[in-house]
Amino acid sequence: MVKKILGIHDGGDGWPLIHVSLKASGFEVGVTDDLRMSLEMAVLCHPDLILLDLDLSDLAGWKLLQQLKTNPSTAAIPVVGLSEYPISLRDRAYGEGCVACEFKLEAPPILLDRLRPWLGEEPLPLHPSAGSPAPEPVLGLPELKEPAQGTVLVVDDDPAARRILSRYLKSRGYQAIEASSGPEALEIVAQQPIDLVVLDIMMPQMNGLEVLHLLRLKHSTGRLPVIMASAMDDRDGIVGAFDLGANDYITKPINFDIALARIQSQLAVASQLGLLPSQTPKLLGGHYQIERPLGCGGFGCTYLVRDQHRPGKPLCVLKQLNPTTVSGEAGSPLSAWQGLETLSAALLGFQQEAEMLERVGSHPHLPQLLAYFEQDQQHYLVQQFMPGSPLDRLQAQGSRWTAPQAIHFLRQMLNILSYLHQDGIIHRDIKPANILQAGDPDQVTYNLVDFGAAVSRGDQPIYSMFIGTDGYASPEQYEGQPRPNSDLYALGQVTLEMLTGQAPSGQSSCQVYPLPPTLWHILKKMTEADPNRRYASCEAVLQDLDLIEAEHEPEKAASAQDRLLTPLALPDQLRKVKQTAGSAWPTHFRDESAGMS
Repeated sequence: MVKKILGIHDGGDGWPLIHVSLKASGFEVGVTDDLRMSLEMAVLCHPDLILLDLDLSDLAGWKLLQQLKTNPSTAAIPVVGLSEYPISLRDRAYGEGCVACEFKLEAPPILLDRLRPWLGEEPLPLHPSAGSPAPEPVLGLPELKEPAQGTVLVVDDDPAARRILSRYLKSRGYQAIEASSGPEALEIVAQQPIDLVVLDIMMPQMNGLEVLHLLRLKHSTGRLPVIMASAMDDRDGIVGAFDLGANDYITKPINFDIALARIQSQLAVASQLGLLPSQTPKLLGGHYQIERPLGCGGFGCTYLVRDQHRPGKPLCVLKQLNPTTVSGEAGSPLSAWQGLETLSAALLGFQQEAEMLERVGSHPHLPQLLAYFEQDQQHYLVQQFMPGSPLDRLQAQGSRWTAPQAIHFLRQMLNILSYLHQDGIIHRDIKPANILQAGDPDQVTYNLVDFGAAVSRGDQPIYSMFIGTDGYASPEQYEGQPRPNSDLYALGQVTLEMLTGQAPSGQSSCQVYPLPPTLWHILKKMTEADPNRRYASCEAVLQDLDLIEAEHEPEKAASAQDRLLTPLALPDQLRKVKQTAGSAWPTHFRDESAGMS
């Protein structure tokens, strides 16, 4: 019986080659970078082994490990943790339920050998024998077609190593160009089209990391893939290379079959997208030229594109529904991996997202639908590129809001949500990553994006599972029963995070930055666990925000810092909220007004 493996990751590092190697070795492989669906996928499909990236941001990998080991349906599934620093994490990984903790940048053949004890059988050879069926496409990645021949620049100060790899690539139909130093490589890239660079890390004068940094100043990872070559024990160099934008790596001495597989993989993806310098740029829908990939999720990928038929060639965002990630014969593992029964259900959801964007696009702070089309049996929608920096990036950079900034944010976002709710739309995924801060510091505006989880009120759900993001999603969303004020719960959590610097958590308490009691009570009521005790509408929250200004009109001359630290009298309506408040308090809150009259 074919073994099933589920990979949970963030899409980076060496994951694509690991997945290809597993598929080629005869396993059924499902992969996801959508953490909100990963637990459901594990429950639905019950794989024989789970590969879990423990380095996911905000400790998401460890949180998911805990959920997997406490859920009766998944507790017995072996989990192998993968990390860039496995030695330092092994004790913790074993203690929390992993059967092993391995280096996620390891060469796939070595990693496969280490997975054998947990799969209970010997994998098939890495390369299937002649006559064996071709492996199914890897979930979460475009299906790789015939390798695209291209121009490869081999950069190495060792003439023998450089010459041997170049000759091998030429024997396989590639054009190979050699460079003996970093400056020579930069000059070659500037003078002629190069499709891919194999770059040695350890070189005199200018090392590979310095060359990579300079390349990435002008060439994105999509337009110029760079594969680093490094000694097996140079793990710090490999990690540093990925931080600077490397696409992949190979170890020295080079295994030519592995090197060729990684080169083919990178060039095949770039070729399908029309990103190779040696190719004529591919226009999707006759209009849109891909600039670079933005990311891949459970059902497809998102790209930054330019509309070549409009003045100024403005940037747009193109979303592609990838049928290979959701299709398959009834009852096949592919359909189970994604929790969908048929491709038609996925297409319906994609079409509903396009229709929703069409409805809301007249609002200046929501993306407008620009196109919805099919090309080469692929489905696409194109939406307006919204300017701004995601709040999660600003928060990671140390940005903290004052109370006046939070009130300004709430007013703008509540007006946006009121517009959606009046049209019967519940966003369901309000979180820092989906809110963009734009404009000058004195005229900040906010844009709301990503309607992939949005639903029209009264619509029947396509499937009954949780949609949302942990920490921001309201309790009723976990039950599959979102309401309009579910968005208010998430908005309150986002505001608190930007005020305090603390992500929502049910595990610990935190010291709250001093807030005016009136604002404190508004945020508390927005984040009530019981939706019946929460604000029922955006208008109700806006009315209470108006009360703050009405009560304290004389204080407008005070400095922002004075307004932040001065205790404010509670309006009558908010006093009632304080008196009737229950015990379901978010962990963000610590009652600074305790003892107030």
